[in-house]
Amino acid sequence: MRIVLFTSAFMVLAVCAVGQNLSSQSETPVHVRRLTLVASDLPAANRQQVASSLEGGTYAPTELAKRIRRSLLDQGYFQARTDDPRVSVIGNQDQEGLADVSVEVEPGDRYDLGNLSFEGASVFPQDVLRRQFPIDTGSLFNATAIAKGLDNLKELYVESGYPMLQ
Repeated sequence: MRIVLFTSAFMVLAVCAVGQNLSSQSETPVHVRRLTLVASDLPAANRQQVASSLEGGTYAPTELAKRIRRSLLDQGYFQARTDDPRVSVIGNQDQEGLADVSVEVEPGDRYDLGNLSFEGASVFPQDVLRRQFPIDTGSLFNATAIAKGLDNLKELYVESGYPMLQ
């Protein structure tokens, strides 16, 4: 299977966050009140989409960093990298674990999905295999859609009597 990817343009922006930091090594889950992505090359709309999807949730810092990377992957940033989250606990006894979090992000280049083809496939026609992937050629690369497509392929073969390999 071969996936061809192409790059697109991105803009330059930056944000900052302040507060009392917890050790970045702490894996105590926190309830994210505000998430700030610090990035010099991530458009504001993309930062806001990631932040708003995670604000209000409760995560351990490592899990939060993974979710940020996954969200960026779904926006076409195939080589996104995040630093350890900086957690600033809000000092309110009624809201234990409430925190503002800032994370430095390097999204890297943004990719579009090029031609998706299947080499050596003989059981199903190319068009049947391609339809298993819920992503259009030319749209932004989306890791979740690619993973869903691979799951769909596995299900297609298993339902047709082929054994599932581990």
